[in-house]
Amino acid sequence: MDLHPRLTVLTGPNGSGKSTLLSLLEISMQPVHREPFLATPVKDKKTGKSSYSLGTLFARFNPFRRDEEPDPSANDHEIGAVSYDSGSIAKLTTSGAGALQYQVELKGRQVVVGFKIASHRATPRYSAVQSLPVSGIKPKDAFEYFNLTQSAYQRGDRYNREGKFVQNPIAPLKEALIGFAAFGADNPHMKAVPELRGLFDDFQALLKVLLPLEIGFQSLEVRTPEIVVVSKTGEFPIDSASGGLMSLIQTAWQIFLYTKAHGEKAVVLIDEPENHLHPSLQRDFLGNLVNAFPKVQFIVATHSPFVITSVKESKVYALRYTKLADEDKSSETAVTAEEIDFVSKAKTADKILDEVLGVSVTIPTWAERELSRIASNFDAESLSKDAIDKLRAELESAGLSEFLPEALGKIASD
Repeated sequence: MDLHPRLTVLTGPNGSGKSTLLSLLEISMQPVHREPFLATPVKDKKTGKSSYSLGTLFARFNPFRRDEEPDPSANDHEIGAVSYDSGSIAKLTTSGAGALQYQVELKGRQVVVGFKIASHRATPRYSAVQSLPVSGIKPKDAFEYFNLTQSAYQRGDRYNREGKFVQNPIAPLKEALIGFAAFGADNPHMKAVPELRGLFDDFQALLKVLLPLEIGFQSLEVRTPEIVVVSKTGEFPIDSASGGLMSLIQTAWQIFLYTKAHGEKAVVLIDEPENHLHPSLQRDFLGNLVNAFPKVQFIVATHSPFVITSVKESKVYALRYTKLADEDKSSETAVTAEEIDFVSKAKTADKILDEVLGVSVTIPTWAERELSRIASNFDAESLSKDAIDKLRAELESAGLSEFLPEALGKIASD
């Protein structure tokens, strides 16, 4: 896959490898806690011996394929490569150590400035601000604090920071924001901390771009010890924001902190940015994000047709299941990446679902089955005015009158 300099979108059905590809790309970034890949226990039918195949993604490294005995010294398997803008190439390898868990290594890796945002964002839950450093929290420390708390939250743990347990990433977000407000501007008694100067206002300006217009976002206010969102539709503590609104705020917060700490040019991997978002927000958010961070390269994995079509200047790859034949002529399932051109990408949401995600129409499954049943009673060659009137009547009787165009399309395709 040739990644776009601004936005690359990966889509496809569940289990096709979108999140795995993001995890492989993440290996080029600074070391963080990474969950190991899981191998698949296998058993040799002839000998009864047990071992491990390197996961569903790398199932061709089954130790019992072709009646071969596993070779403990041959642990490294090359599974692919990553090419960088510099022209250097790093090899992706796995170590088959005969264990359930294993890691993927990147030999010759070039460190890339960037990070990954996981698919599960923290849901709003009130957590009081327990303390505040006397000089505030600098962007790099605030990013690491948020990320470590988020990782612990996703594992169901609590993050221990300086003797206190933090249960939810919203708490470090509030602590850092209050610090930005308190120490990021001059007042009659104290000069601003240089690294924090203007950050509170900068983040508010970012939210005005990213948050939906119907929210009417106006500002953030510190009402010690809380952060209050002030909007045209009312005021509320940031802890009580809806799941969708908090997802937007958290995504913006992480990228904001990271680019302030490491520079505007970075790579950001986002898994399922549509989580918690209303379809209207899915249409706008990614485009707004790309515009808000013009020097960031985004690589996104998504199931949403609204996200797929949201940015014109991008590349979209559909991961599709295909059938391959091995040496024994038996059928195996593999996944290939197919680039979707602009014409396909600009189609309506239901067409994208049909062609890329394998969902024929954006209606319930029961209604789709009924639509297919009715359409099967008609023939395209004998579709007269009377036949169309009868089709319309049958659809109306089934409560599907608005799907006449879809029914006609099915009849024509059959």
